[in-house]
Amino acid sequence: GSHGTLGADVSIAGDDPTWQTAPCIGDRIAATTPDGGSGVDAGGRPSCDSLYGGVNGYELCHENATTCEFAATTSSSTCGVLCFGLGQTCLDAFDNVTPVCDRREWMGDTCDTVRGSEICVCTR
Repeated sequence: GSHGTLGADVSIAGDDPTWQTAPCIGDRIAATTPDGGSGVDAGGRPSCDSLYGGVNGYELCHENATTCEFAATTSSSTCGVLCFGLGQTCLDAFDNVTPVCDRREWMGDTCDTVRGSEICVCTR
C-alpha cells in the first residue's frame, strides 16, 4: 500500500497477511474507521470510543451518527447512570449474553434496570 495517501489502499486485510505488522498500520486503521482516527467524525461529533472508551468492560457493538451501543460493566448500577455520568443520555438497555454484542437479550430492560453488565445505548 501507499503510506502517504490516505484511502489509496483500503483493501480487505485478508488479501495481505503482513498488514497487521506493517509500519503503515496507522494509515490502514485511519482509512477504515468512521472518524479517521481523529476521535471526531465529519459532523464534529466525538466517536463512541472517545466518549465511552474509559468505561469498565467497554466493547463497542454499534455506532451511528447519533448513538453508541456498547457493552459495559455496570456493577449493579444502570446504563442511565453510566450515560448521564459522562454527560450523555441513555436511550435503551439490553441484558448482554456471551458472546458480547452478538446477541442482545430482550428482557424488558430499560435505562433504569440494575445489572452487573449490560448493553447500553447512549447518545453520541
